Amino acid sequence: MDASRFDAVARSIARAPSRRQLLALVIAGMAPLLQVGAGEARKRRKTKKACGPCAKRKNGKCKPDAEGTPCADGKICRSGRCECQQACPSDRECLANGSCARLCPASFDCGPGCGCGLASVEGPQFCIVSEGGCEFFTQGCESNAECPIGQHCMTTFCLTAPFNRCISLCPG
Repeated sequence: MDASRFDAVARSIARAPSRRQLLALVIAGMAPLLQVGAGEARKRRKTKKACGPCAKRKNGKCKPDAEGTPCADGKICRSGRCECQQACPSDRECLANGSCARLCPASFDCGPGCGCGLASVEGPQFCIVSEGGCEFFTQGCESNAECPIGQHCMTTFCLTAPFNRCISLCPG
């Protein structure tokens, strides 16, 4: 390299950069970081909300399953919702096993042969058949879904395990 060219290179290195040049360098240095952030944002936008138990995604949209499609223990799809096999009357609650259980009324009068049980393991008190005892109801459970249709899971005062048992609901 000749002396005049060396002097020109040395002068350009020694000269302080302008504010515009500094800003350009900062932006150029941050560009890769900005691109990663934009890519992650695009990925997040593409995440789709899951469809319910009675719907499947088709062409990017949730479409309801056919009426009567099984959706949970003892339940079926009805109008895009997971419900009891038979429609429960307004004073009853649909349980996970497909039973319609009558909520215990404020008067505690569940009708002949029935009474208010203890609270279900899942919360409310239901009308249960008042005949039978620990020797009659022997199936243990942890949730209503584990009991046969027509029964619900209730904590009992039985002295032997299991302490949660499937108890018959009042019919009708």
